[in-house]
Amino acid sequence: MRNLKRIMFMLVLVMTVFSVTAQVQVKGTVKSKTGESLPGVNVTVKGTTTGTITDSNGSYTLSVQNSDILVFSYIGFHSQEVTVSGKTLIDIVLEEESIGVEEVVVVGY
Repeated sequence: MRNLKRIMFMLVLVMTVFSVTAQVQVKGTVKSKTGESLPGVNVTVKGTTTGTITDSNGSYTLSVQNSDILVFSYIGFHSQEVTVSGKTLIDIVLEEESIGVEEVVVVGY
């Protein structure tokens, strides 16, 4: 009986460790607000150096943890963060970032 309790405890412990550290393969596409595919978008796991970039069709694939946060960034567009939370398909629409005239400095010589 005592050995059975130990075995059950170890089984629960092992299952907990595997569920916490399980990798999930996330796929998706990144498009602009107008529906154009965005190639070369940086897709990174927040707080790490793990990441990838989108291909010519705006598609990406990345192995991550369920608790990870993905950061999508692209020059000229607002960055966007999404928590994986068990999702295997994450499609993103990035909005263009506009720069006001008062933020531009022109220097001539």
